[in-house]
Amino acid sequence: LRSAIRHDIILEQKKLFRKIMEFTSRLKIAPENLDDNVLKNMNKATIIDNTFSSNEESFKELAATAKMVRGRKVLVTPGLVELGEKESEINYSVGKLVYGVFDNIILVGNTNRTRSFAKGLEKKAEFISDTRNDYFAKIEELSNKYDWIFLENDVTENY
Repeated sequence: LRSAIRHDIILEQKKLFRKIMEFTSRLKIAPENLDDNVLKNMNKATIIDNTFSSNEESFKELAATAKMVRGRKVLVTPGLVELGEKESEINYSVGKLVYGVFDNIILVGNTNRTRSFAKGLEKKAEFISDTRNDYFAKIEELSNKYDWIFLENDVTENY
């Protein structure tokens, strides 16, 4: 009897697994997450938008990419969020990583996280409020002054 029950449970699990696989195979990635939306143009600037998936590795890639492009460059970021006890330390190190790569760095929000990022820069950074309206207004303003705008991580108002 136990063997028959185990057999039935395994069959039900296999059926459930097949249904899950069938369902997930039909899922579509939201357009804002597609790579072809990473590059955008606004006024005179090309925007590199990595607001969806920011992490330490993406900051390394961001710095490497920014070093390769010519023209005036600005970084707009709230830093890395949700890092627990390591948040200050990691944002400080990411600030050091991007120091000297950009003509200007705009930090979104004035928090322990962004202040730690600014300390890593070893130069004065500009802080803007952490609201969507101010964020997009600043990007619009920057798009007339810079050739490249790098967006790394999203406005934390969205979390």
